Amino acid sequence: GDLNARIGELQGCASCGMEEEVRIGERIAQDKTERGEGRKLIGWCEERAFLVENGRARGDETGAITFIGEGAGLGSTLDYVLVRLEDEEEPKWFKGMKVEEQEGSDHRPVVYRLE
Repeated sequence: GDLNARIGELQGCASCGMEEEVRIGERIAQDKTERGEGRKLIGWCEERAFLVENGRARGDETGAITFIGEGAGLGSTLDYVLVRLEDEEEPKWFKGMKVEEQEGSDHRPVVYRLE
């Protein structure tokens, strides 16, 4: 959803408070800017074992820009897909996501696939 938090290249979920480090692929981000609200979001995800799929999931390997508005320059990533880890792994029911083009809105639709 639209969380108005810029997390830049923060990974989140390095250990998610679990005893052993979780082995999850690194996320990539086109939006390199990190702000206070983004750091809070990553902290929330780490405390609750949630994973940011943007820039990590199949279909969004480049961490696409999700917001292009006035004064946004090249744009930013404000809309995220978060999933909860299951047994210290990405859930098997999450199959990927993509950011689509859309006219008439400054936010680009984020579409995800579940099974």
